[in-house]
Amino acid sequence: MKKVLKVLVASMLALMLTFGVVPSAMADPSEATETPSAAITKILKVPFGTTLPASMDFEFKIEALSYNDSAQDKGMVPPIGNVTVTFNTTNTADHLIGTDDGISTYYMESGELFTVANFVGDYKRAGVYEYELTEVGGTYSPSDPLFTEEVKYSKAVYNVRVYVKENSSGILEVTHIGAVMTYDDDGVAIAGSEQSKVNVEPGTGKPGDQDFSYSELIFTNAYEKTKKPTVPGNPDPTDPDDWTLSISKTVKGSLVGSTSVFDFVLTLDIPSLIDGKTKTCEGQVVEAILTGTVITGYKVVDAPIDFESGEPTSFSLSHNQFLVFVDAPIGTSYEVKELRSAGFTPELTVTYNSTKSPIVQGVLNTDLATDGKVAASLLFVGEGGSSTDYINDAGTITLTGLNISDLPFYGLILLAVGSLVALAVLKSRKRKEESN
Repeated sequence: MKKVLKVLVASMLALMLTFGVVPSAMADPSEATETPSAAITKILKVPFGTTLPASMDFEFKIEALSYNDSAQDKGMVPPIGNVTVTFNTTNTADHLIGTDDGISTYYMESGELFTVANFVGDYKRAGVYEYELTEVGGTYSPSDPLFTEEVKYSKAVYNVRVYVKENSSGILEVTHIGAVMTYDDDGVAIAGSEQSKVNVEPGTGKPGDQDFSYSELIFTNAYEKTKKPTVPGNPDPTDPDDWTLSISKTVKGSLVGSTSVFDFVLTLDIPSLIDGKTKTCEGQVVEAILTGTVITGYKVVDAPIDFESGEPTSFSLSHNQFLVFVDAPIGTSYEVKELRSAGFTPELTVTYNSTKSPIVQGVLNTDLATDGKVAASLLFVGEGGSSTDYINDAGTITLTGLNISDLPFYGLILLAVGSLVALAVLKSRKRKEESN
């Protein structure tokens, strides 16, 4: 019995030498990452073409849960204080992970969360310190007077365990840090059987580098913008300054009247990163008012048309008419097709971000219904508005009613007829000579 007791005592001493004076309730650090460092990663998702504000602060709260698995002793856990992660226009370019399906993803890491400097004074002791890590909502105040801004904050919750050891010299060291997500970004509880540890170590490299990585202590947020109308609360489809997206029709040539109707199909893909946002935009057909050849205004034509995200919707335009949107959010992607119109040569110009560093691509194609050949990266609503302009050319006619391109053909016919007449004259003269 004494031998067994000696063995138990020796085992306890060995454990204490390894991790300091820690009760047996301390969890096995093998479930944690062997690292003295941990960082928060803020992931920010925005629709394509969205410019981030000059500065966006995201704040995180670190609260004590327990010391050596005892919630009653959480007063022995050193306070860390809130942590702030800042996005701004000077660092986002280096933190763009990429754009996929119209959504751009940025990342930013915090500094180290736990250091031996936290475990001093009244908190200078070895043990296992458990914290709860959450995001503080509502820390960004909209600041752009031209846009309506919306932010979705993360509701994720992590339990973080910090293992502190006293080495042989009596100096404290952070040896392991472990974390599990207990609630996801939408605030949904994760069952214990589905919880798994995450790697909290700060990342390395930059996007595009072979060794690029970031801490898995991740909180994901979303940010969206929609252009404000010129008159607050009163968007006006007859005011081009309020248009976020427009599709126009111009008819050229003297073979058709200006009342000809052309059919289109439009499909919008409206960003849905913010909870509860509508997935419908309202399109309005307007017609240009001309004084001579100068547009002096616009007037509404017919009732507005609802376009549901992802649903192909038909509409029609005549000469000098526009389908316009005043509520399409930044980053809305679209696909528009003009149905075939016999006898017309269609020309198409796509403009992205019309009033802010516009990108323009013109296309001349004989069959836009099947082959638009427009760069997909342009088919989005930009912060400066975007447009797709169709021109249908029916050609021109000469005063004789003949198409100028057909003149060589008629010239050949006249030449052939002239030859036949000349031949008949020659034969007639020859017969008269023979009879004489």
